[in-house]
Amino acid sequence: MGSKIKFILILCLLNLTLACGPVHNSVGSNTANSLGEDSGEVFSKTVFPILDNNCTICHDGGTSGPAFAVSDPNISQNTLLNFGLVNLNNPSSSKLISEIESGHNGISTSIAADLDAAINDWLSQISESENESEL
Repeated sequence: MGSKIKFILILCLLNLTLACGPVHNSVGSNTANSLGEDSGEVFSKTVFPILDNNCTICHDGGTSGPAFAVSDPNISQNTLLNFGLVNLNNPSSSKLISEIESGHNGISTSIAADLDAAINDWLSQISESENESEL
C-alpha cells in the first residue's frame, strides 16, 4: 500500500476518533452518585434489566455507542447520569427514551414506555428510601 493511502487512512481513523468524542467510547465511573446509597441497588432491579435485555448489543462498551449497558449496574447507572441520558426531573423527556421512541436501531418503541415506567419507579423508590432514612 502506498504511503499516500496509508496517510489518508490514518487521517480518516483519527478524524473518526476525534469526531466521536468522549461520549462514545466512554464508560461512566463506578463512583458514588448524588442519588444516595440505595440508588444502585434499586437501579439494578428497575432500569438495568431493560437496558441489559435491549441495549447491550451496541452499548456494552465494545462498540462505538455510549457504554451504558455494561455488566455492572452501578457503572451503567453512573454512565446514564454522567452523560445526561436520563432526565431526573422529567424522566419522560430523557434522551434515552426519546431515542427509542424515534426508532433507534430498530428497537421496539414499546420499550420506551417500559423504560419510562422503570425510571419513574427507580426515582420513586430512592425518594421513599431517603424519606425513611430521615425519620
